[in-house]
Amino acid sequence: MVFYSLLYVANFKDSVNLKVLQASAKHLVYLRNAVLLAKSIARFGDELTVLTNDRSYLLGLVNDNDVVLNFDVVEIEFDFQVSANVAFHSAHYKIDVFRYFAGLKALRCTLIDLDVVCLRRLPDFFYHSDDALVYNISQQVFEEYGSERVSGDLVRLGNPPNIFNWFGGELISGSPQFFEALYRNAVIVNKRYLACHKELHHEGDEMLVSVSLNSMIASGYVCRDISDEYFIYRHWSGVPGFRQRYLIALYARIFFLHLPQDKLFLSWFSKFNDDKFSEVLFSFFFFNYLAYRSFRNIFVKIYRLVKR
Repeated sequence: MVFYSLLYVANFKDSVNLKVLQASAKHLVYLRNAVLLAKSIARFGDELTVLTNDRSYLLGLVNDNDVVLNFDVVEIEFDFQVSANVAFHSAHYKIDVFRYFAGLKALRCTLIDLDVVCLRRLPDFFYHSDDALVYNISQQVFEEYGSERVSGDLVRLGNPPNIFNWFGGELISGSPQFFEALYRNAVIVNKRYLACHKELHHEGDEMLVSVSLNSMIASGYVCRDISDEYFIYRHWSGVPGFRQRYLIALYARIFFLHLPQDKLFLSWFSKFNDDKFSEVLFSFFFFNYLAYRSFRNIFVKIYRLVKR
């Protein structure tokens, strides 16, 4: 099975979860994240393809920095209308990836973020069906921003009444037909989004995807929520604005682990075991790293209490 990730080359400093000043340094971190993701899925016979708008630039970074390329890099067309001053600017071009998927001849297409690692063999249903798989994180988002505010923003963009879900963008999977419908809906939602994105609680592809998926569900599309199965799990190593479950209690059940605040750690670890991924080694270094982050988080919490 081929997994696809997006690495859109832009000079916008829009990566909230990656504090790297130079664009080239940021792109190098993303490339090394891709190397690690590709290693982790290769154990089970799966492959990674990185979709981009500038293949020659990325291959130049690979050659200049001795990155061992273990995935394909494919340049595709991007023309989705994105505001220049929007947060998470590059992530909005995932909508163009949906259009690309719609033209493929495949049972299943899967878009996955680069700052993800595969911890164990995926369940059989993933390989033998074209069920649309979505990651529902409504509990996290509603708790952090308030259900009334989130629901109001969704409705403002055309969300159907009585269906208020928030979906994570780190993994979306389904048939080409599913992605064609998702692309068409996102283009419609974007017309409203462009006019008011600075007034919403969140700017990013998840805003467009959530409204689009809710509209599709309202019209009869069946989407399988993979949050309860821990097919993918998003973990914040910092101090999130919601009650996060203890990772150690879930770790043995997680297939894909998404670490949006830990791209630099993933980039560093990608240099271990040049041709393979060791789950034991990764777990050892990762939980030691989390221990350091937990100690640091104590001071963050104290600062927030004093600032109130």
